[in-house]
Amino acid sequence: MTDRRVLKKNFVTAARDPFRVAEVLRIPPIAPTKGAPPPTSNSETLEIGGTDWGPVLTAWLDAYQAAEAGYAVLAYDSQAKLHAHFNKLLDSSDGNLLIPALQSVCRSTHHVAVAADQEATSQDHAKLHNAVTLLQESFSRTINDRKEYHPQAPLSEEGSKKAGVLAIVNELFAIYFRLNTLRLCRNLLRPVETRKLHEQGSMGHLVTYRYYVGRLYLFEDQYQDADDHLEFAFSMCHKNAVHNKKAILRYLVPVKIFRGRLPSPQLLAKYGLEEFVSIVDSIRKGDLRTFNNALIEYQHRFIRYVVRRM
Repeated sequence: MTDRRVLKKNFVTAARDPFRVAEVLRIPPIAPTKGAPPPTSNSETLEIGGTDWGPVLTAWLDAYQAAEAGYAVLAYDSQAKLHAHFNKLLDSSDGNLLIPALQSVCRSTHHVAVAADQEATSQDHAKLHNAVTLLQESFSRTINDRKEYHPQAPLSEEGSKKAGVLAIVNELFAIYFRLNTLRLCRNLLRPVETRKLHEQGSMGHLVTYRYYVGRLYLFEDQYQDADDHLEFAFSMCHKNAVHNKKAILRYLVPVKIFRGRLPSPQLLAKYGLEEFVSIVDSIRKGDLRTFNNALIEYQHRFIRYVVRRM
């Protein structure tokens, strides 16, 4: 287990660099087996540039060491404290200097909550619901920033906190799909699209956003909109992100088929989507028996796509 003094030194060294802070604040994956229990928490003090980082540092040290030791619930409880303290820091900070760190904190809160619910065998997803509250607070503190947002603006005390909105929304989308509370996605769409924040920002965030919105439209039987969003996500996804492209195609291919556009055999082969090969071939040939047999053969996989949470 990493010594707290080493972790604190790393934190202090990174504290004045927004991107290094974001890197440091990531909680490591939960260890697969439990080791020695993490040490008793000691309150840490740290003031940088007039800002009290002590509560964030203390919670981060606890979360980090609990994760290394394999205690997901303990890690999440500390991560939740970290996130709450960080939201307060964000609220009192000037500009967008804390946005990279905020994105890192939101991502860790989401992933550690999932691990904690799995460890606790929670059927009600208590930790994930708690994570939603923390991320919604982060969303509120960024979307309501009065400063005008300029996508290419550098990090500064004059920048807008809206630079963090889309990343937070994407994490919330992922959680809502996992919890099967898709109706809550609409509460995010309106403020984001009214301010046109879904049209600007990093391409990675834009692709993820369009992927989830495309899936939302698919489940609402709005196939034209689903096609448009998923097509954008697929075409703009990085060419080397094969796993992500395949995930998008699992929803884009059925939409295309429903709308009368059949994917090529080469595309299905390239991304290993063998479950669609017989279906597409049978549609081309008008072979109803093969079509029905293919549905039966791959029905469990198709059902997983429908209820897939991520």
